[in-house]
Amino acid sequence: MGSCDLKGVKFVQEQKANEAEHADDLLDRERESSATEADVDSASDGTEADDAKSLTDFLQAFERLKAEYDESQNRYLRLQADYDNFRRRTRQEREETAAYANSKLIGELLPVLDNFTLAMRVIVPGESEGLVKGVTMVYEQLQRVLTTSGVEKMECLGSLFDPNLHEAVVSEPTEGAASGTILEVLRDGYTLSGRVIRPAMVKIAS
Repeated sequence: MGSCDLKGVKFVQEQKANEAEHADDLLDRERESSATEADVDSASDGTEADDAKSLTDFLQAFERLKAEYDESQNRYLRLQADYDNFRRRTRQEREETAAYANSKLIGELLPVLDNFTLAMRVIVPGESEGLVKGVTMVYEQLQRVLTTSGVEKMECLGSLFDPNLHEAVVSEPTEGAASGTILEVLRDGYTLSGRVIRPAMVKIAS
């Protein structure tokens, strides 16, 4: 074999070796690229998982804070309602205390008014005009004082008996009158600012 043939064989062998080495390089690069892509995909998957967990944690924290806010709001509204009720009760009690502060004194004056009423009924016109005039003036003045204080006389005659307002002391059958109809007022009843301070004594139809 000539020197030219040997050189040709050697050249071919070198070419094959270079091609094999180049193929190995390409294979290594492909492997590295695949590994890099896998690392990127893995990192991407990890980031997405972290993002999903962060969103879940945020939503849970938001719901927890919202529930706490709603509870605080409800508690505030309950306290506000309790306070409003307390103010209303206090105002009502204060008004009632002011309205009925003199109820004991007024109750003691009612028998005096009864006596004046009886006296006015038995006075004979023309007799002792000075005395009659004086009694009448005192009687009317007492009535004005009581009226100014919120005292009102009940108008009972002809109405139906009400145990909250009246005290029946006499009952008798009466033709033409419904049972329970008040026939006669034996003692006047009075209210103070709308509340009964003395029931009326009455005679009713049975």
